[in-house]
Amino acid sequence: MNDSSVYSSFPIFVTGGTGLIGKALQKIVDPSPGITTLSLDGNANIQYDLTKDDGTLQNKILNYSRLIHAAGMKTNPKITNQNKGTFFTKLALMNTNFFRACYDTCRINKHIVYTSSIGAYEESPEDLIETNAYKGLPM
Repeated sequence: MNDSSVYSSFPIFVTGGTGLIGKALQKIVDPSPGITTLSLDGNANIQYDLTKDDGTLQNKILNYSRLIHAAGMKTNPKITNQNKGTFFTKLALMNTNFFRACYDTCRINKHIVYTSSIGAYEESPEDLIETNAYKGLPM
């Protein structure tokens, strides 16, 4: 059963809205009253770098009681392996800053979901491109 109307009563805020999980969420959630997406690239409703702790994320999520944190970093196994420190430091900053903003705005009854597609790909050639992942079945 795919009844997306259960989501229509509350606006939803999604980090990583242009990524693997964020795109799928937008397809199953009723667009009214809407989904607001945040992403590092310019294809989301809000362009924002979650690794920056500038104190403005709290205002961006303040009016949302449903938050889905699905932001990750586009990469492939070879690049991740070569830059482990940088990759995991940035990922930890993204998560820390998001959950700190949630905590800072917790006076509102928030429902938070955290999910990640990091590690969803098996060993692949270095030319793995995320958009190619949509051409076949999930792993």
